[in-house]
Amino acid sequence: MESGQRRYKAHMLSEIKSTTNVRRMVFLDTETTGTPTDLWKGKGTPKLHLLRLGWAIFWKTGEEYSKEFKTPDQFFDDLEDFIGHRQKAVFVYSYNASFDYQILGVIKRITEREGWHLKRAPIDKPFIIEATCNGSVVWFLDMGNHLGTRPKLARIGEELGLEKIDVDASKLDQYSDEEVSTYCKRDAEIVRTWMLEWMNFLKDNDLGPYRPSIAAQCLTTFRHRFIDNPIYIHHHPEASQIERASYKGGRNEAFFLGNIKHAYKLDVNSFHPYIMAEKELPCRLAGGLVHPKAKSLSGLLDQGTLFLVQGKFFVPTPVISVRRVVAPRIERTIFPVGTFSATITSMEYAQLLSVGGSLVEGEMLLKYSSSILFKSYIDYFYSLRLKYKSLDNKTLDTMSKYFMNSLEGKFAQHVPLSMEVTGPLSSEDIEVFDESTGATFSVKVFGDRKWMYTRTKRDSANTFTAISSFIRAYTRTILYDDIRYIHSSGGEVYYVDTDSIFCDRVGYEALCSAGRVSPSRLGAYKLEEEGPLTIHGAKDYLFNGHRAIKGIREDAVEKDGVFKQVHFVRMTGMRARGIDEGVIIVDNFEKRPTRKYHKGVRTASGWVEPLIINE
Repeated sequence: MESGQRRYKAHMLSEIKSTTNVRRMVFLDTETTGTPTDLWKGKGTPKLHLLRLGWAIFWKTGEEYSKEFKTPDQFFDDLEDFIGHRQKAVFVYSYNASFDYQILGVIKRITEREGWHLKRAPIDKPFIIEATCNGSVVWFLDMGNHLGTRPKLARIGEELGLEKIDVDASKLDQYSDEEVSTYCKRDAEIVRTWMLEWMNFLKDNDLGPYRPSIAAQCLTTFRHRFIDNPIYIHHHPEASQIERASYKGGRNEAFFLGNIKHAYKLDVNSFHPYIMAEKELPCRLAGGLVHPKAKSLSGLLDQGTLFLVQGKFFVPTPVISVRRVVAPRIERTIFPVGTFSATITSMEYAQLLSVGGSLVEGEMLLKYSSSILFKSYIDYFYSLRLKYKSLDNKTLDTMSKYFMNSLEGKFAQHVPLSMEVTGPLSSEDIEVFDESTGATFSVKVFGDRKWMYTRTKRDSANTFTAISSFIRAYTRTILYDDIRYIHSSGGEVYYVDTDSIFCDRVGYEALCSAGRVSPSRLGAYKLEEEGPLTIHGAKDYLFNGHRAIKGIREDAVEKDGVFKQVHFVRMTGMRARGIDEGVIIVDNFEKRPTRKYHKGVRTASGWVEPLIINE
């Protein structure tokens, strides 16, 4: 990239005018029976689960019927009858697609049954299988693709007025087929009712054509109704690389490790949506500068110009995040002090200057035209949330929330480079080394077709990573400003995680006095709860008797620091073992958190000092 101002080739994010309705859907659930297996070599008690029975609800405009099935082929016979010949697309939904479709051997039957052809395999998230059957397109999807988070099916059913049948799901072998059938059918009914609510929500609010994931649906909706200012997607590889380097997650750190008698947990109300509605964000790459000087950056700050700067910085206080290897085979996002290289946004640079930091050596600068891009989008869905809250409609309130929270990441979409390959590969050939390039390729085998994808990823057609990068940078800078304010008021902060702060009473009262606490205002904190807190590390704490450990299920049983829980081997793991039908479920699967904190240095007092990096 040459120095000076320059325009880069770009396309304008276009409006989507069309709208479509899904006219044919199938909703299913399966129940299984397990037998011991030696296909699992790890710790725990493994069983291979195969289909016991299932229910499918077949729906099309003006007609609906349900069928029980006892074998995978029986389900496919019923599905083919429903599909017909060269008719409109059919969308199949399950609450847990990786499980249910593996139990049904969906990939196996698509590749073996006459008239079927596999078009897209589930090599990455979201879970999507695309196939054709006698000229009709068939999508096998996960209902979870549309959930911003994945609440338990029981909770979804309760909010819909369809409570799950009261049986012990871990002991279904003790129940009769009739009891299991009733239980299974209700689960399929919950999937059906939620998905129909979703389709009606899209139609009633004119949210554009249907898309098979929440992120894709949000971008489609934005393009359909809410483009207030033009956004230009540039196609400059070096600029894209710099933007990608600036794109980091939220701030997740423990400032204290150990026991705290009483702490206050405060969560920001809709942090990302608040930023999207109120802050200026990049809408066009306006130019680049090689080896920028501090004076140039100060001038841009004075003008209110948004920019990214890549270089080496002096950082006296932990305000800048970087991704670094902190231990063998362990990489973390950390907030060190010292002198080191980073790629940061203009807001982070301004905050760095405010704590006495500086630019040591500039390598590259990108500057942007900017505007408030998402206000009408956020305002619309926030008003829907308020409406549905007042009506006590938790389902539609939650759907509105998903739209508020799920658009941001779509602008940073990064997908693996993939292609279909042929050749003498077996299902055991999971990793392939290309001697000519030195690259390692992952190969996933689906029936007689193979998809190879690299560890390298590419931007999608409408990726503009700077938008997502600035949204997340705003959250980090605002969070740190609040941490500083608490400290200046004599309070303490014990732990932070993206949009939440755990602090003492003095800190809580300081935020209240500053007008930063409100139960409903976007961008303000709300008090979630207070009580005793034990912090072991990032995403590993005990608060008010409730355990929160990444990777540990709520129902896991702990003994001597070892957690035992149920583990489900996913579809890709089953196929890697050469099993194209059935799922291994491991009881008493052991997980042992290391509880070694890598983001800082714990002192004797329990307080954590930042890591020091000098490059």
